[in-house]
Amino acid sequence: MSLSILLIVYLSFTLDRKDDIKISVIELNGDNHLKKDQYFKFAGLDKTNEYGKLTLSLIKDRIEKHPYVNYAEVKYEGQNKVTVNIFEKNIDAILIAESRQFFITDELEVIPFLPFTNKVNYPVVSNPFIETDLKNIKWVNKESDIVTGLKILTTLKLVNPGLYEELSEIDLRIGKDIVLFFSNLDYPVVVGRNNEIRKTLYLNSLWGYLNGKDVNHYMNYIDLRYNEHVYIGLNSFPDNKENRASEDKESES
Repeated sequence: MSLSILLIVYLSFTLDRKDDIKISVIELNGDNHLKKDQYFKFAGLDKTNEYGKLTLSLIKDRIEKHPYVNYAEVKYEGQNKVTVNIFEKNIDAILIAESRQFFITDELEVIPFLPFTNKVNYPVVSNPFIETDLKNIKWVNKESDIVTGLKILTTLKLVNPGLYEELSEIDLRIGKDIVLFFSNLDYPVVVGRNNEIRKTLYLNSLWGYLNGKDVNHYMNYIDLRYNEHVYIGLNSFPDNKENRASEDKESES
C-alpha cells in the first residue's frame, strides 16, 4: 500500500471516528467577515443539545458549505472539545448591480453579500453591462465588463497600494465611460473605454505630482479618455480667475 493511500485512510479514519469521542464544545477560529454565531447558525451548530449527533466530518462538511468559507480544518482536542479553523475566501471587490450586492473573490467567484457581514471596506464595482441574470452567474470570468473593472483594480493594487487603498468605486456605467472615485479626492477620474490598464498607469504617474498638492482643492475632474493626453479640470485658480482652457475639455459622456 502506497504512502498516499495510507494517508487518505488515516485522514478518513480521523474525521469519521466518533464512537470514542463526545462533543460538548465547538470552538471556531478565523471568522472575519461574519461573527461566530452566524457561522454556527448556518451550519446548524448553534444548538449544543444536538452535538451528540455530530461527527468531525459532518462539522467540516457543514462549515465548508458556507459561501464565505474556502476550507475548514476540524480537530478533536480532547476533553469533549472540537476546534474548527476556517479559512475564508479572499475578497477583491463588492459588486453592485440591479440594486443588489455581491462579493467577488480573487478567483472571480460571485458570492452573496449576507446580512450581518463585517469588514466590508472593499472597492465597489458598480453598474456593469451584463446580459445574464445575476442570480445565474457563479463566475465573472466571462463577464467582460466586470473583468475590465477588476483589471483596473488589480493594476492599482500592484503599482500603487496607497492609492488602491483610497479607491472607493469603479463605476462601469452600463457600458459607458468608466469613472473612478477615491475616498481622498473630491473629484472623479474619467477613464473612458479601451486601454484601461494603460490609463490606470497614467493616473499612477500623475498621482506622483498631485498627491498632497494644493491644486487638488481646485480640481473638479481628471480626464484620461483622450489617448496619451491627460486633462485636468479646475474650478478656479486661487486668484478666482476661471480656467478657460479646461472648460472646453469638459463634456458629458
